[in-house]
Amino acid sequence: MALELTRRYSDRLGVLSAEQLQSAIDRFDLGRLRAAEPATQGLFGQIVFLSTSRGEFVLRGYPHTGQLSTEHYFCERLHRDTDVPVPWPYLLERDPTLFGWEYAIMPRLPGVMCGVPEIWNGLSHEDHLGIAAAMGSALARLQAPRWPVWGHLDETVGGVVGHSMPYRRHIVDGIEDQLRESREASDATSEEDVTWLLNEVEKRSQALDVPFEPSFVHHDYKRGNSLVQCNGASGWRVSGVFDLQEAHAGDGEADLSRTAWELARLNPELMRTFVRAYCELRPPRAHFLERFAIYSLRDRVVIWLYGQRNQMWFPEGLTLRQWLEPLLESQLSHASRS
Repeated sequence: MALELTRRYSDRLGVLSAEQLQSAIDRFDLGRLRAAEPATQGLFGQIVFLSTSRGEFVLRGYPHTGQLSTEHYFCERLHRDTDVPVPWPYLLERDPTLFGWEYAIMPRLPGVMCGVPEIWNGLSHEDHLGIAAAMGSALARLQAPRWPVWGHLDETVGGVVGHSMPYRRHIVDGIEDQLRESREASDATSEEDVTWLLNEVEKRSQALDVPFEPSFVHHDYKRGNSLVQCNGASGWRVSGVFDLQEAHAGDGEADLSRTAWELARLNPELMRTFVRAYCELRPPRAHFLERFAIYSLRDRVVIWLYGQRNQMWFPEGLTLRQWLEPLLESQLSHASRS
């Protein structure tokens, strides 16, 4: 076996040998290893692309706690109950002997990652609109599976276990936790920022009491976790959705936030196209805009906290409210016209 396959694949995975990779492939009878390359996208460096005599595969290693079990469970449900492609079969090895950690191998899905700037910038405005619509439609279709309760996977029972607290309290508590941690991470989040944001949530919070049937929530649905293909006259479609480590059963509307923010930054028309395509398949419940605002604020606070912890993305001197208030106003204006 070629020695160049033994290399350091990422800071997280470290050095993996050609023999180790072949052993992982042999575990699931996936052929002879021909090539291996680390993924160039993603924050954690967990992915190695494998080419074998049997096809193209993805190895995910050094997982976070519960990550692989969550991905396996939700990939299986989505594969069974939707027409949106996800990595299946999701082959899971829990024995850490080979690498020192659990790992999973899954098929490499077809298509291009349009979140890569070089790919996105090479497409036309019409292509961008087609992709935005495809992502809205795919998100709605991903939410076909239903659960009797909202909650997260419990590995001990092999299914979703419901939370004990009211849904509104769960969402608000989560926002408060993120704000508290943001204050601890840097001086960019003031007490006045916290008061402003919690007031924005509180004045809309009754919208969280509108009943919903729990469905699939990706929690990081975006261009960077999707693949797309253009099929001639039929246009663009989502050809793969992956990175399901934060998936759970909840209010599907929450998954609009991240892609909506991302597309609005590029072109508000794209954001409106995305939301409209979603709502055509999943008509919004009462008080949709109020919930959209809350979920958007929650999502941006997650990004803000990560940036403050890692001293990235945000210029020195910018406060949370200075960054977020004009974005929220713009986002709600665009969503109301979708």
